[in-house]
Amino acid sequence: MIRGIDGIPVTRRPPPFRSPRGRRRLLCIVSPDLCTLHYREAVTGCAGCGRGVCASCRTEDGLCPFCAPRVEDEAVMARDRRSSRIALRRAGIALHAERGDPVILRKGRFRLLVPVLGGAATALAAAAVCAELERGLGVDAALAAVLCAAVVGFCVRLLLGGVSRAAGAIAAALCVAAALLGRWWAGAHVDGTGDGVGLRSLSDWVISHGALVPALYAAAAALAYGAAAGHRPV
Repeated sequence: MIRGIDGIPVTRRPPPFRSPRGRRRLLCIVSPDLCTLHYREAVTGCAGCGRGVCASCRTEDGLCPFCAPRVEDEAVMARDRRSSRIALRRAGIALHAERGDPVILRKGRFRLLVPVLGGAATALAAAAVCAELERGLGVDAALAAVLCAAVVGFCVRLLLGGVSRAAGAIAAALCVAAALLGRWWAGAHVDGTGDGVGLRSLSDWVISHGALVPALYAAAAALAYGAAAGHRPV
C-alpha cells in the first residue's frame, strides 16, 4: 500500500487489460437479466448474441437492436451475391454453387416443362443424326456422338438458362444416351449402303477396337459437359 502526501492510503489501480497483441481493450459486462441498451429488466435473451432484451427492444425474430441490423444487412448481401452468381452463370461463367442456387434459371410459367421437353427433343434429334450418319456415311455412332457433343451441351445450356455442373451432367448423359439410341436405330453393323468416302474403313476400325468405343463415349460426354457447364474464371 502506498501513502499519499497527506498520509492517506492510496490503492494502486490494476493495469488495464491488454489483448495478446498489446492493444488496450475495454471490458463491459452487463448482466443478461438487464437490457443492454436501456438497462431495464430483460424479458428474454437475444437469439444471436444472448444479451438481455427488454419489451421495447424485442423484435419479431427475437434479436436485440444490435443484431437485427447486422442480420438484415447479411441477408441483403446474400441476395446480392446470389443475383451476381446467376447473372454470371447466364453469361457462361461457371461459379461455385451455394445452397439455394437454382439449377433452372429460366423464368415463366413453363420453366420446368420447357427443359424437360427440350431435353427429350435434343436427345432424339442427336440420336437421329447419329443413326443417319451411320447408315448413310458409315460413321460409327461413337464418332458421331463426338461430333454432336458440343451442340447437345449448348442446347442444354439454352434450355436451363445458364451454365452449371448439373447442366453439364445432364448434357453428358443426354449425349451418351443419344449415341446409344442412334446405334440401336442404325443397327449393330454398318449396312454397306451409301457412297464410300473413306469413313466406313475408319468406322470398321473403331468397331474392331472395342476399347476405343468407350473412350469415344467418354470424350463425347466430356465435350457435352464442358459446353453446358461453362468455363471457370481465371
